[in-house]
Amino acid sequence: MLETVIVFAIVVIVAVMGGRSFYRTMTGKNDGCGCSGNCHSCACKDFTKIDQGQGAEI
Repeated sequence: MLETVIVFAIVVIVAVMGGRSFYRTMTGKNDGCGCSGNCHSCACKDFTKIDQGQGAEI
């Protein structure tokens, strides 16, 4: 009986978190990873430095 309650609680928590994530994505309240905006702390901007050497012949 206790195992069933624990499993049910885990499933409910996962469903609530998934629903919240879906709701925030659909309403535009999700911050995302920050790479799509103009922020200075974005890790994606570091890839531009790496990609500059792409295709260069050695």
